[in-house]
This record gives sequence, C-alpha cells and structure tokens, in this order.
Amino acid sequence: MLISADSKWKSFFDIWILFLVGYSCFSSLFYVAFTTPSDPIHKAWDFFVEIFFYADIVLNFFSEFKDPDTKQTISDFKSIAKKYLNSWFFIDFISIFPFHKLLPTGALTKLFRIARMPRMIKLIDVNRFKNLLKGFEGPDCDDETIVHQYFVLYVYNVFRLIIIAIFITYIIGCITLFMSNDLNSDEDVEEG
Repeated sequence: MLISADSKWKSFFDIWILFLVGYSCFSSLFYVAFTTPSDPIHKAWDFFVEIFFYADIVLNFFSEFKDPDTKQTISDFKSIAKKYLNSWFFIDFISIFPFHKLLPTGALTKLFRIARMPRMIKLIDVNRFKNLLKGFEGPDCDDETIVHQYFVLYVYNVFRLIIIAIFITYIIGCITLFMSNDLNSDEDVEEG
C-alpha cells in the first residue's frame, strides 16, 4: 500500500508536480494582476492542475522516505504522516485551499491567491530536486550516471536562478499592476 522511496513513477510524478507548481505560481499572480479566465478550456486546465495537487497531498501520506541520519527507508505510516504534517503539508494545504469559493469576489479574494506562492519553494529547493534525481538511479549506479546527474543538477541550478530572477520581476510587476488598478479608485485618478 505504501509507495517505495525508490519508486520511479513517483519520481516522474514529483517532477510533473514541479512543472505544475511553476504554472500555478505564474497563473496565480496573473489572476491577481488581471482576472481569472472565463474560457472553459482554461478553467478545465486549472481544475486539472488542482486535482494533481490534491493527489500529491494524498500520495505524500503514503510515500516512504529515507531517514536523513540513518539513510534507512521509513515504512511506518505514522512516521510518514508525522513527517509530512511537520514539513510540507501546511504549505500544500494553504496553497490549494479554495479561498475564492468561500470569500466574496473582490480585491481580498485576489490577494488570497498569493497564498499559493509558498509552493514556489518546492520549485527552487535544490535538495528536493537532488532527491528526485536519486530516485532514478538504480542499485548498480556507475560513474557515468553520477556525472550525468551532476550535470543535470548544474543545469537545474542555472535554470533555477534564471527563473528566480524572472519571477521576482514578474511578482513586482503583477503586484504593482494590481495596486494601480484595483486599489486606486476613479476619484483618485480624477483628483491626481
């Protein structure tokens, strides 16, 4: 019933989740600055992405992990749940909580979309990516595989720094646009 710590499909799933995290962070800021899409295909895609995040939360409760100190695989459900609840669960839960369904639409609802930004930590966490790469190595790992993994990790670090720079610029632009459009009333524009 538990998912092995060395499971290749779980590693692929986690990489897919990283891509979806990037999309979710980008789209959440876009929705804050502008508006949520009315296109049914776009809405369906966002729903599809959210389903994957719900699945990720459930799968994390059933995923074995390696103890960082002993390097032994932990297969006890209670220990797995405790580790997840004390690490990523709060960020994952807040990131997918449907504030837009519970609050009236408006500026406050848009600002609650920013609560999805802590998910970005998963995207820029180098150790998380390194652990994903280790999920692809087999029991008989040779030097060429190790060199290949270090190269992929190096490329990921460069990519990560570029994404961080672009994303910081994007965050500043979206928040500035949100503040200028939604927080300034027409009276302020007429007076100024």
